[in-house]
Amino acid sequence: MPLRVSHQALFDRTAFQIMQGYDRYTSQQGLVASGKAFLQASDNPTEAVQALQGRQMINVNEQYQKSLTLANGWVTYTDQNLDTVIKGLQDARQKVVQVSNDVTFAPGSQQREASAKAINAILEEMLGYANAQYEGR
Repeated sequence: MPLRVSHQALFDRTAFQIMQGYDRYTSQQGLVASGKAFLQASDNPTEAVQALQGRQMINVNEQYQKSLTLANGWVTYTDQNLDTVIKGLQDARQKVVQVSNDVTFAPGSQQREASAKAINAILEEMLGYANAQYEGR
């Protein structure tokens, strides 16, 4: 016995299928336009999780690179300052030894006072290097 289907039912089903096709078309068009595999996490939860994990790994690696660059800068800056401090301390030591061994530098003489001022200036400079900042720190 043949089943009778009304024209209205056929029309409704065809219209529904056309609307579904149009919805699929517009969603695919949106994906192509955006260049993304999905627009919302609910479209593809598995790929959404993988994308988030990938982004997190990229952020972690970028932070590692920033930290390495900062640490390298710190080491270079500190090394340069330490070289300068060592040279300054060697100069101060040399002046102290010279003043203590030379008989021309009698206690209270102008030469001895000038050497003491020079040594104090070197020490003040060393304090400046001790309080130096790098990148605002």
